[in-house]
Amino acid sequence: MRDDLNYDLAEALTQAERRQRGRRVAFRLPGEALRYVRTVADETDATPYDVQGDPRGLVGWYELGRGAARGEEIEPISEPEPDDFFDCLGTLIDRFQHAVENTDLWRALWNDDLTKPRIEKIVQAIAGAMWTDMCRTAGVDITREANAGRGPVDFKFSGGWTRRALIEVKLLSSSKLRQGAAAQLPQYLVSEQVTCAYYVCVGFTDQDFAPERLQLVEDACAAYRAQSGFNVQPRFIDARPKPSASNLPC
Repeated sequence: MRDDLNYDLAEALTQAERRQRGRRVAFRLPGEALRYVRTVADETDATPYDVQGDPRGLVGWYELGRGAARGEEIEPISEPEPDDFFDCLGTLIDRFQHAVENTDLWRALWNDDLTKPRIEKIVQAIAGAMWTDMCRTAGVDITREANAGRGPVDFKFSGGWTRRALIEVKLLSSSKLRQGAAAQLPQYLVSEQVTCAYYVCVGFTDQDFAPERLQLVEDACAAYRAQSGFNVQPRFIDARPKPSASNLPC
């Protein structure tokens, strides 16, 4: 009966729905969840994640983002016009870009031996932790992964109903880079009834910054602006490894 039930659940539910229901059961019955984890651990050769070393940045991303925000306060945003609000939010991206390109924050976006970039979710989380602290001082509400009706947009910012904007963060290496600019972000704008957004693209290699790849994003955003009249602006952040200041030529 258990096998038949598991088969029926696998057929009836999507993978995302199965994960969601599993989390609900784990919260409701933590003892059963722990017993299941122990059973799986006993039956496999899986190695526990190194929480202290945190090679994938799954644990320390919040501290990294808050550390980058230290001393990066911005003035309270009180401009009444939506366009002014949108321009002020660009300051958040400016500060994140400066921290990545001109301080050591780029290291947080790579694994410990600087051989592999972090996954997109970790890059978004570090940026979000930095922006949350800055928004608190600016009097701006930030919502992480707000459900826009057709899936979660990365960040939604609000200073009232008429002053709202979105930020979507994508890796330049993503296979869905063009889809994000041409379809995904536009759908979020429609669902949230917002008219402006930033499409922030983070690159880690020379290939990421190939002119044709950057142009692909520029063209997709320009085409959508022309078609819809909505203000969608691409931004590019260079997270390629940087030389130490002591090694820079005079």
